[in-house]
Amino acid sequence: MSKIVVTGGAGFIGSQLAHRLIEQGNEVLVYDDLSTGIRSNVPKAAGFVKGSVCNFTMLRRELQGVDFVFHLAAFTSVPRSMNNPRLTEKINVGGTISVLAASLQQEVRKVLLASSCSVYGDIREPTQSEESLLSPCSPYALTKVSCEHWCKLYTEAYGLPTVVLRYFNVYGGSVLQSNYSLVIPKFIQQASMEEPITIFGDGEQTRDYVHIDDVVDATILAINSDMLGVYNVGTGIGTSVNVLAECIKSSLDSDSPIVHVSPRPGDPEHACADILKIVSMEWRPKRSLVEEIRKMCNAIQN
Repeated sequence: MSKIVVTGGAGFIGSQLAHRLIEQGNEVLVYDDLSTGIRSNVPKAAGFVKGSVCNFTMLRRELQGVDFVFHLAAFTSVPRSMNNPRLTEKINVGGTISVLAASLQQEVRKVLLASSCSVYGDIREPTQSEESLLSPCSPYALTKVSCEHWCKLYTEAYGLPTVVLRYFNVYGGSVLQSNYSLVIPKFIQQASMEEPITIFGDGEQTRDYVHIDDVVDATILAINSDMLGVYNVGTGIGTSVNVLAECIKSSLDSDSPIVHVSPRPGDPEHACADILKIVSMEWRPKRSLVEEIRKMCNAIQN
């Protein structure tokens, strides 16, 4: 059994991760300021501390005796980051430095940083590998690039083992969870109520949708293996937003019209993971997007 802290553990990915870690017999503490996370998402068997990752003193206290840290707390919204670049930098970069510094002082065995495919930006490649050029298009993406460099520095200069996972578009779980703002649950909600399905831009932009259970599998593997450095977590399959909307309409037998509105600033045109590196660590995605969408649609109808 390991003693583990999950920052941002009241959020969508963090809470699912915390549940799985507890199922595996670990002692888990969720550290979250509840600015976007939901307290009821936290597993009952987990400890909970309400606190900011920018509070180094509190972090250092809570990391005493901890084996592993999963750092998922962040200012995550691309549109909000466009309006709040300084706050985004303070929480994401400042918070990550606090987590790394506290982990080093408390001799944590390994720190995992949740990063994002947004670091790639609008590079014109069919897939993005860990060696691809980074061209962030938003303050959020830029801060994630910086956080990755801080992890690399703490590993190389201070000897703190770190691993970075670049999550692509994570979906799954309950439609009514805090991930409502994400595109799949949003489209399901709109289609189930026969409301217009709103797509930013022409809908030809593509995304790599990876199921939350596959993401949790990869995240736990990253801590429990000798993985260090940066890894993509996706499926290697790009799906256009138009195709996604039609799939959801079909699954719900919905007549919702599809409405296109102006593109959102900071959103890249295409994102699809090259997953050869993480596949070499004996991980691969197991869930089908079409099948999982059908399950989510059935759940909201029943």
